Amino acid sequence: MLCNGFLMNIWQIEMERSPYSNTLLFNRNTKLSLSIGLLLLFPALVQGADSLYDQQILQARQGQYAPFLSYLQQYQLRHALTPSQVADWLQVALWAGQDDEVVKVWRRYQVYMPLPARGTAAAAQALRNQKQWQTSLTLWQQALSQAPGSDDYRIGYIKTLADARKDGEALSEARRLVAEQASVAHLQTLSYVYLRLAKAGTSCWWTRRSSIVNRKTKPRWPA
Repeated sequence: MLCNGFLMNIWQIEMERSPYSNTLLFNRNTKLSLSIGLLLLFPALVQGADSLYDQQILQARQGQYAPFLSYLQQYQLRHALTPSQVADWLQVALWAGQDDEVVKVWRRYQVYMPLPARGTAAAAQALRNQKQWQTSLTLWQQALSQAPGSDDYRIGYIKTLADARKDGEALSEARRLVAEQASVAHLQTLSYVYLRLAKAGTSCWWTRRSSIVNRKTKPRWPA
């Protein structure tokens, strides 16, 4: 009989594949496995924004994506975009579930300007949504080389390994993640990998353990 955690993980896989997954994965209120930090921050944005551009960014962070995307479409016709602005475009388009737009914009701009890690990660996630596993993995690696300490990019990379059926590497990386810190996000990542391996019982076991944070003992790996 399937446990509730396993059913939850099946739902999670289906939602990550759906056209609406980006809104769910990157909404500030979500509790899904990819945390808020992945593609939520705009480093150049200051509190009390007084420009139209910054106001549109603030609206996008509140879930109103269309005004910013429409504004930027017109803005880029009259102005050369900075790498940070392109990254903003990629992020918001991803939140809006516009994977094709993300990939198109990334391909256009990555040729002649270095993009911030957050823009690279947005493209990696969009390509993952499109099941372009190998290109997605390459971009996750690039994002990690730009931001080696990003837990979110690392999780995205591991999940894409699992999606691509690179089973051994995905399991090894997920286990290493949990061994470093048995956080909820890390345990859920390992559970996701086991689910992609079709080990339902093991996935349930790790899903239940994901409610335990800051354990002092190293976990025993189930068969």
